[in-house]
Amino acid sequence: MTHVEPIVVGRCTIRTICEGFAPLPLVDELPDAGVSWDRERVTFPWAFYGTDAWAWHVHAFVVETPAGVVLVDTGTGSFGPYRPWAEADADAWAGLDASGVENVVVTHLHADHAGGMEDESFEPRFPNAAYHLHPSDLRHFESEHPDAYVAVRPAERLEELGV
Repeated sequence: MTHVEPIVVGRCTIRTICEGFAPLPLVDELPDAGVSWDRERVTFPWAFYGTDAWAWHVHAFVVETPAGVVLVDTGTGSFGPYRPWAEADADAWAGLDASGVENVVVTHLHADHAGGMEDESFEPRFPNAAYHLHPSDLRHFESEHPDAYVAVRPAERLEELGV
């Protein structure tokens, strides 16, 4: 789903990968925040899907630098519960050599950002990469969700991956 053209910043090229999108009901979003959805629809018409949902896209970013390839977030990967796509792109990751990714920056451990760290066999999806995650995000998930999986696997597995 190539809806964003690559951009060049200096000697770096940044490509957006969109695995897909799903319509999420507005009634479930910020229920106690008093958001004026009518005003939001006028201001950000591209963000809505129909009249009662917004288009939730899952993106990752490939940064091609002279020194190597950096991936920012990993999408949902094969992490099934978070793939409710209305429209998906089976070829979203085509053209990216997973073994050529040298660094993976995980912005945070929600499944739509970190679910693709492993493949269907629970092996590292980017086997030659160093993984980078802020320690406070890992501590948050360990303390706030001690019985839940962090992204795809428990925190111990993240340590094995080098996070």
